[in-house]
Amino acid sequence: MILSFFKRLNIWSKERFPLINLITAIVMVLSTKLFLTSTPLVLWGVADIAAVLFIYLHFFILRVLDEHKDFESDKIFYPDRALQKGIIQLQEIRWMGWLAYGAQVCLVVFVLAKDLQTYILYALVLTWTFLMFKEFFVGSWLRPRILLYSTLHLLVSPLMLIFVIQSLTLPLLSVKTGVVLLFSLASGFLFEISRKNKTPEQDQKGEISFSLAWGQGTTALVIFNLSCLNSLLMILICLQAGISQWATILLAIPSSLLNMFHQKRLRSFANTPSLAFLKKAQDLSGLVSIY
Repeated sequence: MILSFFKRLNIWSKERFPLINLITAIVMVLSTKLFLTSTPLVLWGVADIAAVLFIYLHFFILRVLDEHKDFESDKIFYPDRALQKGIIQLQEIRWMGWLAYGAQVCLVVFVLAKDLQTYILYALVLTWTFLMFKEFFVGSWLRPRILLYSTLHLLVSPLMLIFVIQSLTLPLLSVKTGVVLLFSLASGFLFEISRKNKTPEQDQKGEISFSLAWGQGTTALVIFNLSCLNSLLMILICLQAGISQWATILLAIPSSLLNMFHQKRLRSFANTPSLAFLKKAQDLSGLVSIY
């Protein structure tokens, strides 16, 4: 029975909560420490690992809440998903969400919380997450306004980073911190807009998407510009962190190549919107967003 559950959970997680979430959490904490400590040597301790787990667990909590919030609409738009097909039950996902929340609270109480301000910031993260789940109590008005809807939901990433910065006793009020928060927001927008870029056939089903609101060409252009901004911010973080110019150049070369391939795939999808081209473009968007 237990083995069966973990097999079913694995099927669901591959589809709805893949490994890229853990990689993203590591990159968020690593880039933050690199930039705000201005040193190329980042020593990882218990608090740093706890910060990664905090972000990773919160990503999971957000996914569980989304599965509950969108369960009925996903039956219409995505009937082949594991949850909608009954491979795993909503109640089972809910219990996993509660376990993740319990583990996160333990990390906060026993490792990350340094003072009252840290607890207040954690409460702010939880409050914003609850408002996201409730769609800020104006869901029917907010959902058609997809850019505003996405912006409000993506603000949880900077809020998580502010909590992490405070818990790791890094400088909170500085221009550098603003750059780090902008990087997390740009990465989030890149991933979110790519995720909600659909084929014409998918748009015809009526689900709200950026491609439906803006058109294929404009959406592709926005995604490409965000990927370039993301790469520039990462290079800035590397330079500020004290990494040598040659090492930064070596990092910039694959970043530039990624953006070139990304542009090519976005152009291919804009010219010939198909699921095959869309999947390739979305895979590259995910890679660029964490590079």
